Amino acid sequence: MPAKLTTAQFIEKARAVHGPLYDYSQVVYHDSKSKVAITCLAHGVFYQSPNCHLSGQNCPSCSINTYKINNTVCATSFIERAIKVHGNIYDYKNTIYIDATTLVEIRCAVHGLFKQKPAKHLRGHGCGKCGNSRLTSLSAKNTGSFIEHARKRHGDFYDYSQVQYVNARTKIVIVCPNHGPFEQLPGHHTAKAGCPMCMRDVRRCVKNSWMAKQRGRQAIFYIVELEGEGEKFYKTGITYNIKKRFESGEKSYKVSVMFKYASLDSGLIYDLEDEVLNKFKHLRYRPAKLFSGHTECFFDVSPIIMLLNGRFNS
Repeated sequence: MPAKLTTAQFIEKARAVHGPLYDYSQVVYHDSKSKVAITCLAHGVFYQSPNCHLSGQNCPSCSINTYKINNTVCATSFIERAIKVHGNIYDYKNTIYIDATTLVEIRCAVHGLFKQKPAKHLRGHGCGKCGNSRLTSLSAKNTGSFIEHARKRHGDFYDYSQVQYVNARTKIVIVCPNHGPFEQLPGHHTAKAGCPMCMRDVRRCVKNSWMAKQRGRQAIFYIVELEGEGEKFYKTGITYNIKKRFESGEKSYKVSVMFKYASLDSGLIYDLEDEVLNKFKHLRYRPAKLFSGHTECFFDVSPIIMLLNGRFNS
């Protein structure tokens, strides 16, 4: 029979499993089955048997067992993902991860500590002061320089005769040959953004084309879990056959269906995907290996599944 653990030994083992997610200051260890008081940094005190806790079980309020998705990401996992996105630019020694939207402390080598939401950081955002420095550099461009840069991106499609460049944060007036004048931030325009009305027309054409292909058959909105290549994440999408969608691509990942909704109304399915991609931008994930559909990936889909189950199962 193994020797009985002391409270200190239990806490040491628990931290090896869960990292800094929990406060164990109220723990009084008796045996492996007698529940102990553990404090979740997000939800407060909960009671759990040491056996369950050491086997990986988390705070009940953090877990959504209905969907079999672990909604608690420890600091180590967050840091690993952050380094994949940013390299070794930042120091994460002060980082205590609670959830995707609770601010964490990150240290910039140039400007020191700053706070940022983990989801935003994993989408590529970094130190705001570094960003301001880049904006200051961009704001030094005069109108002529901006127009030259814009034409390298867009050619002669737009009329820039009304442009009065002030700085990167002040919108300028650009004239579209199809829809007339519109306002846009200079940085957005030179980064590829164009006339919003043209983009709306393009999206409408894409939607109509997709709906025409689905005529007479069910359209499906799906959420799948992709695991492999040393990472696990989730992908949304629309198709008429999930199996065929994945039989030719993403072969390096194990694919598990988490959610699907089928309808003969292909327009509804198309709009559903559009809604999810826009509403849950803060949960987006960029896979290490890019593939067709990599822009539709998330590191957490439990809020999406909750929304959809509430809508379609009520």
